[in-house]
Amino acid sequence: MKRRWADPEFRRKLLASVKRAKAKPSSRQRRSASAKRMWLNPKYRQKQSASAPIRVAKTLAHPEYRQKISDSVKRLWRDPEYRQKSIASSKRRWAEADPATRQAWTAAIVVALKRSWADPAFRRKMAAATSRMWANPAFRRKMSAVLRRQRQDPAFQKAQREATSESLKRRWSDPAYRRQASKNMSRQSRAWWRDPEMREKMVQAKRDTWAQPEFRQKMLDWFWSHDPETLRRMIIAMYAKARARRKARVA
Repeated sequence: MKRRWADPEFRRKLLASVKRAKAKPSSRQRRSASAKRMWLNPKYRQKQSASAPIRVAKTLAHPEYRQKISDSVKRLWRDPEYRQKSIASSKRRWAEADPATRQAWTAAIVVALKRSWADPAFRRKMAAATSRMWANPAFRRKMSAVLRRQRQDPAFQKAQREATSESLKRRWSDPAYRRQASKNMSRQSRAWWRDPEMREKMVQAKRDTWAQPEFRQKMLDWFWSHDPETLRRMIIAMYAKARARRKARVA
């Protein structure tokens, strides 16, 4: 078999034969039924879920395969019927999956996304694609309608607040992230403050926020909830920041 497999003509004929067999509806149905039966086995499902991130990472490590998959998905996704069936199937699989399977899927997606976003060419490609989408008036109208519906949905708003809060708490608990985030915010704030128009907007936004009685009371309650020593350090830090800002404006 090894000698025959070394023959390119033999490989070509065998692969073509396998491809024709797989393309038959009866063959697809048999494979689908077999996969469903195996997935009902808890041991098989657990084994597949545990190895999914490794298998996906190895597969996506080949640029040729990634390009082949990308071209195939783009071609299929242009079919509205396929797109609708694919979305419905994904939702159903996610709803039926056990927690271990969901965790494995999420881990595999995170690995793939991190690898993709580490590539500068991919980031440029995604930025260009996003710009093209938002340049389309029809897309902007569609997204505006979606956002309006979401803002009017109390359940969605609550879920979004909870997810955002949990994500921020998790990231902010990392000292390295806090240091980098503080540097980024400070740099961005200085850049905005140097722009007269943006500076006026920032000042007006602070005035509008402070004009709300609920906000003022909330801030006062938070302020006086600290012990005297903490309050003293906070006041010293605020004065130090104010002096630094004055010096920066003079310079």
